[in-house]
Amino acid sequence: MTQEIQLAAEVWEECRKAYSAHRFLEQQSKDKPCGVATFEYQGYLYTVFGVCHGPYGNPVWGRIMAYRLVPEATFNGETTFVYHDEDAIAAGRRARGDHTGLIVLVKGTRMVCEKAVSFRRGLPTTRPISRQEAERHEQQSQGMGWRAHFWKGIHPSWKSLQGHPVALYEKQEERLAMLLWKHGRHVEELPLSDDLELDPLESVSSALNDEALIQRRQPMARVPMEQLALF
Repeated sequence: MTQEIQLAAEVWEECRKAYSAHRFLEQQSKDKPCGVATFEYQGYLYTVFGVCHGPYGNPVWGRIMAYRLVPEATFNGETTFVYHDEDAIAAGRRARGDHTGLIVLVKGTRMVCEKAVSFRRGLPTTRPISRQEAERHEQQSQGMGWRAHFWKGIHPSWKSLQGHPVALYEKQEERLAMLLWKHGRHVEELPLSDDLELDPLESVSSALNDEALIQRRQPMARVPMEQLALF
């Protein structure tokens, strides 16, 4: 069974940049390893072969399909340089979609995919943005992307989830909840599952005001990138 680990949304966004499956399309030889991007988690390197985007709270979506890497000398088992080995699959030596034993190149060092790990996206642990900033982002985005195609002319009501502002779009029997948060300088959008319970609008203002009072009393402690939660 694939191990599952939950990451804060801001950490998840950085880890997904290690997606490397597309690099095997340009692999010149089946006798040499292909270079991959990696991220580090709890002392191990991981590379990413799949990313599923989707609503938070849904057990299927919002995950990174990764492999833990180990030095070639420490791996016990059959190895291969081929990302998709149809012959091995037909012979029953390898399951379709299983990349265990795949040799890859990490900054000139040969590593082996040892274990599949699924990293699920959690909620952001960053400081919530203000309602004003959330509304400004929503207004600036009305004529673009999914808003223009599916929710044209629909103005959201405002809710919150763990202090983060949530734009709630509703029409007839359709409903879309979008949590707005900041990653670096950019406002990010995180869709939410329909069965999540949202707090009323007042909770957004009170949560932000309470945090502002705390900030005046003491410096804000930075959350290190390594502070990750095991699912």
